[in-house]
Amino acid sequence: MTNWVFLRGLGREHRHWQQFINKFKTDKCVGLDLPGTGEHLNADTPWTISKNVEFAQSKTQDLKGPINLVAISFGAMVALGWASLDSRINKVFLINSSSSLSPFYERLKPENYKALLQGLLFKSLPQREEMILNMVSNLNPVPDETLQDWISIQETATVPIVSLIKQLVAASRFQPPPKLSCDGLILSSKNDRFVDCKCSERLAEYLAWPLHSHPSAGHDLPLDDPAWLINRIKNSQ
Repeated sequence: MTNWVFLRGLGREHRHWQQFINKFKTDKCVGLDLPGTGEHLNADTPWTISKNVEFAQSKTQDLKGPINLVAISFGAMVALGWASLDSRINKVFLINSSSSLSPFYERLKPENYKALLQGLLFKSLPQREEMILNMVSNLNPVPDETLQDWISIQETATVPIVSLIKQLVAASRFQPPPKLSCDGLILSSKNDRFVDCKCSERLAEYLAWPLHSHPSAGHDLPLDDPAWLINRIKNSQ
């Protein structure tokens, strides 16, 4: 049996997958929270991707058999680092990620800088979550149910600003591994308003992995078009 491990992005946790993992309907699925988020909110957030990888490995020691990783954004960086070290990793699916192959202004589009800073420092939690959701989703309108879910998640497990800063620093330092023995697939959103889709294109070229691009979805591709994403993943098996 293949284990499927799902990793979320910056300051997000397994509950942000919402119904995506349930819709996946295959083998054993695990939504793994990284240190400083969700179930591991009280764990110290590392300053490096490598320490996040060590944490992920320690939390999946009991998984028997091969592992497929489905990861978005910051989580995809952890997935790549993990795949370079762990022989259990069979295949990696990277969604709207980035790396040192791209300049900083593509890894986080400049039009988001001011809003993010204001949101972190001055906005209430509900206002901040609405701002983030509108940045990463191209659904119009964004379902109010989704917004309320995101607000509830943060109210029950608020990620400290210092943890977000540490993740940002770790992301800024991330360099993709030189060689991977496993296979992979890059999935991106052409209309991503948060991270430039060129970042995924460069990763695909560097890793010599196929690239599938969604024509209209935003950064949170699992939210905007889960059916498209699941179809691409399953058809690559």
